[in-house]
Amino acid sequence: MNLDYYHRNGKTGIRTRGGCHLTKACWEEAWLLGDSGRALVRDNEGYALLHVRNGHLVRLDCDRVSPYGDTLLRIRRNGKYGLVDFEGQTVVTAKYDVLTNHHTQFNIIGRKGRYGLLNRQGGWAQPLRFDAILPVNQRGNERLACIRCHKVRFL
Repeated sequence: MNLDYYHRNGKTGIRTRGGCHLTKACWEEAWLLGDSGRALVRDNEGYALLHVRNGHLVRLDCDRVSPYGDTLLRIRRNGKYGLVDFEGQTVVTAKYDVLTNHHTQFNIIGRKGRYGLLNRQGGWAQPLRFDAILPVNQRGNERLACIRCHKVRFL
């Protein structure tokens, strides 16, 4: 979509690479989300998802947010992690103590001392049944060591 940032008076705005301003410079922070035509923005009211072309703003009820793959956002709300899509709809409820961001093709998710795996689209690859999951690099090959009842299973 060829978008870029510009700065004015300590605030950030979004414009085309040709210099046409699409938003005012009113954001404390702004991150373009690839070529999706969307941006993650933060102002004094918190985080929001901005549809750049039409200016539609979806407020996100969270303390922190970061991109998760190409189509999701990882949120932290009251110390718990979850996932929302680019429309602000919940994919994984924010009730997990741990949610990593891209170890191999899976991500570690955990709650109350039990761990599982999510794929990059937010779908369950392994339920919360492991005692621990550790990223392991074996000769340049990234794998996950899934431990349950003192037994290790590599993925």
